[in-house]
Amino acid sequence: MNNRPLLMALIGAAFAVSAAYAAAQAADGQGTASLSMDGDQMRSGPYVYENNQWGKAKANGAFSQSILRRTVDGVPQYGWSWDWPGYNASVFAYPEVIYGWKPWSGGRSTDPKLPMKVTDIRTMQMIFDLDLQATGGYNIAPEIWLTSTGEASARAAPARITTEVMFWMDHNNTQPAGTFMEKVAVDGFDYQLWKLDSMGDKGNGQGWAYYAFMSARPQNKATLDIRQFIQYLLSKNYIAAENYVASIEFGNEIAGGKGTAWLRKYALIIE
Repeated sequence: MNNRPLLMALIGAAFAVSAAYAAAQAADGQGTASLSMDGDQMRSGPYVYENNQWGKAKANGAFSQSILRRTVDGVPQYGWSWDWPGYNASVFAYPEVIYGWKPWSGGRSTDPKLPMKVTDIRTMQMIFDLDLQATGGYNIAPEIWLTSTGEASARAAPARITTEVMFWMDHNNTQPAGTFMEKVAVDGFDYQLWKLDSMGDKGNGQGWAYYAFMSARPQNKATLDIRQFIQYLLSKNYIAAENYVASIEFGNEIAGGKGTAWLRKYALIIE
């Protein structure tokens, strides 16, 4: 059988896919590259920038959201932009940067130190400087996912999730899920701690515990000492010592409106 026509067709299809991908990343007049499909990713070392549109089924009409890359003074910067019409308090999307092993995705951890048992953490700091221009409903919300085991499996394993901990560094027309519990002071900043006993569905009909530390004043630029928050939760028996930090993430939860975010600086220090 002559496979040349099939071979040429496959080559043509591969070229078309490659061309489409290249076009998606094509730089505009300002030198900005973008990817706009749900789940699209850009990677910089152990940091994975993902166009997370997890709530797109709730969209009120046509929407757009992209992850972005540009170069400033010879240094690459990453970010994202969005345009979600309407408003939904339960959130349309979470464009983000992922570090470690995300239980919703599986695969190899971007850092072999994660998942890390919460009692083994000596240092866990997030350093960021975010340039954000936005309207509507949104927050600036780093977060960590805690799991019951330290395994980083190839397959997604959301059933291992025990707790989601978010850090609301700024917000507009939004508030955390659950109810207000207490006020907490960390590194000279005051936070409100919110809790929801059961959030979402891990795929087994069960939810996970949700905590949100909401800053009393905006922090678009900060060194977030995640370990101190974990120690507080441990001291109050809100989380178990047997838990593991599987992934550390940073993004904007989008409840509606338009915006563009650029991370002028982003780094994690973990020991």
